[in-house]
Amino acid sequence: MGNGITINVTGMDNLKSMLKSYSEKVKYKVGIAIYDAANKINEEAKKNLISNKSVITGSLIKSLRVDAVSPMQAKVGTEIVYATDVEFGTAAHEITPRTGKCLAFKIDGKMVFVKRVHHPGSKAKPFFNPAIETTRPILLNDLKAALHA
Repeated sequence: MGNGITINVTGMDNLKSMLKSYSEKVKYKVGIAIYDAANKINEEAKKNLISNKSVITGSLIKSLRVDAVSPMQAKVGTEIVYATDVEFGTAAHEITPRTGKCLAFKIDGKMVFVKRVHHPGSKAKPFFNPAIETTRPILLNDLKAALHA
């Protein structure tokens, strides 16, 4: 996952260093807790997109995924570049064709062709950060349980 939203969790290097002295069973349980949290974040983000009425075509919601990076690291996210626009909102801006001479779209069933469109901007509709905040206490509890297994 390249473009889009990136979340860095502080303290992960300390956790990995600390885990060197723990058993393989504990490391495995920590990995499971992390992967479970990533899946929970993914599901919560999808629910948030629906509840904040951000689903138009369904492309963003369908693109959200979890990738296991290593035994104790998972990525949650999307390659959809406008995910950040939904999460954080946008300022007013002009939309021009990337290729070709004009933009084409339908209004009331009629095709319209224009050289540019002035977009008034959009309000933020956070879906990802609230998913992280909802999942954070669950992950912390699961990590504590794993470390005391």
